[in-house]
Amino acid sequence: MFIKDLFYTRRQIHNEVGGSLQQYLPTSKGRVVCACLTKEKNPTFPGTILVGDRPLVKDTAALLCSQHEPIPVFLKEVRHKWRYVGLYKFDRDSISADDISKYAEISGRTNITRVVHLVEVG
Repeated sequence: MFIKDLFYTRRQIHNEVGGSLQQYLPTSKGRVVCACLTKEKNPTFPGTILVGDRPLVKDTAALLCSQHEPIPVFLKEVRHKWRYVGLYKFDRDSISADDISKYAEISGRTNITRVVHLVEVG
């Protein structure tokens, strides 16, 4: 599948797991198939995903929170190159105003609606 610390394009990731080429939580057949994140939007990466306020983003994050299967996680480090950082699964999430405020301050983002915590499994 993917080799840790190697770089992949979104097309290569898509060819392996399916899902959208643009969404940061692509889905296929009713489940999230990977996470493609940036440090700018997720500065506490890879342990957390900061979920924005767009309906599709909130829906796919909720889907991730309901699934037990781990997903490959990638970090965009240079244009069109995503470094594979490992296999992660959902651990817990929070919609508490205190948690959201804490992560909003860290990230500088004002549109966070949920904080999703992941744990590495491989």
